[in-house]
Amino acid sequence: MAKAPKKKKEKKDFPTVSWTENNRARSHALLTEIEREENRVVFLGKRKGSNTSGDTKTKAGKRIAAKVIPDIYAIDPVAASKRCVDHWDGLVKKYKEHAKRLRKTGEGVLERDEKDEVDEDTQEKDEYLESYVGPQGPDETTSERIRNIWDEILNEFPLFPRLHTLLSTRANITPPQITTGVGPAGRTVLHLQIEEDQNRSAVDLTAMPSDPGTPPRPSSPPLILDPRLEDQPISAAPRPSTFGSLKNSSMESTPIATTSYGQAAASSSSALESAVSRARNSSSRPPKRTVEDRLFDIQDKTLKNMKRVKREAFSQSSRELALKERDQVIQLANLGIISPATAKQKLDTIDSYANAPILDSSPPSSPTRG
Repeated sequence: MAKAPKKKKEKKDFPTVSWTENNRARSHALLTEIEREENRVVFLGKRKGSNTSGDTKTKAGKRIAAKVIPDIYAIDPVAASKRCVDHWDGLVKKYKEHAKRLRKTGEGVLERDEKDEVDEDTQEKDEYLESYVGPQGPDETTSERIRNIWDEILNEFPLFPRLHTLLSTRANITPPQITTGVGPAGRTVLHLQIEEDQNRSAVDLTAMPSDPGTPPRPSSPPLILDPRLEDQPISAAPRPSTFGSLKNSSMESTPIATTSYGQAAASSSSALESAVSRARNSSSRPPKRTVEDRLFDIQDKTLKNMKRVKREAFSQSSRELALKERDQVIQLANLGIISPATAKQKLDTIDSYANAPILDSSPPSSPTRG
């Protein structure tokens, strides 16, 4: 008996999706859904200190499609999910292409002072961008050239600012740094993101009320680091450090007149000196450099680079001039116009000024002229 032919699956007709109509309303809705934490962890990765998600892109895409393109989701959730995921991938690809313009190498890259930044053991040299555009876009530290590029990108790709907020600090999109291979000048590390401040300043907990209904307590002096001094009046004598006494002391206030002022002042002074000593010993690292410090470094390095390029160009032209003058002297000696002794003297003079260090930008006078 002949087998019945298999029925072909009916091709579903989906409504067309326009991502650009109504000022890209659907694209903005897609980004809004991706910004939700349950979807963000799937498409952008987990935040520091948070847990990963067991959801796949398809599952997260279904959640998004149900909100963004519900008409297609009602027909085929999987197909609707794929459309949302594909559109997201396309936006990310387009963002990467435009973001490269903000961190071009060449005139957009400035080297730090080699004397300060090159590691003598590894011969590793750091390079930094002209400007770093943070997740919130350009600010007062952004150069005029980078601002103009940013405006050009916005005219071509209006969704760029929202994507920049989401993607600019993601390591898989914008790596923090790129290290080149080892060459004659050693390795070069190009920093594409601003270094995260790992050494945050200490928070004054006394300025934060323990209960929203209570007013904040006055902050402690910045050098008093001993937590035992936080809740003691300045004229109160030290209390026993037992659990019971500490518990009672938190409920009762000691009158100032019960202790002598001399004892309280001596105790506070001793504790303060001890805290200051510990603070000095613990601060082994220098303070973090500010954005203003970086801008001053960039400006200083720009001037040094300009002087170096000018000096190298002048040095090259001086060497070429010296070679031509040596050839002229040798030709004059071969023709018998000058004696060998005179020729040797002129050649020595040419070699001396050609190898002399360059002190300024004024060219040396030629010994064979005039």
